[in-house]
Amino acid sequence: MNPTRPTAPYGPHLPEAAVYFPADDDHGYRDVVLPQGTPHADGTITALSARLGKHIRVPVKALHPLPELPPLEGEPTNWWRITDKAGRTVTQVQADNYAQAKHAAEQIPAAHRTARREGGLSYRRLRSTELSDSDL
Repeated sequence: MNPTRPTAPYGPHLPEAAVYFPADDDHGYRDVVLPQGTPHADGTITALSARLGKHIRVPVKALHPLPELPPLEGEPTNWWRITDKAGRTVTQVQADNYAQAKHAAEQIPAAHRTARREGGLSYRRLRSTELSDSDL
């Protein structure tokens, strides 16, 4: 084993993103991290922590692959869900593209206030399986 390249459960190549489970934690701590650079001689790697918003050193052996996402079902629609930074739905708008969705959301007072307060919003095109009959 090369001390600068410890073996990992997913092979010699580090993933772009991984779940970090500390081995000695019994409180269920989890973090999504982005490994940066190459592993250090002590078996750790510097990684950007999504939970803490800063770089941390984590043991390479404590990194696990991200869970598989379920496949998206349904056809893309012209409905967009607009959410705040916490992922709460602010509004939904109908638009053909991102620019039009953003413009439509800016016309809604609650969305406009939230965007100013939080520095922006998230926009996601909905699929047909995500809509109720009343949305169609």
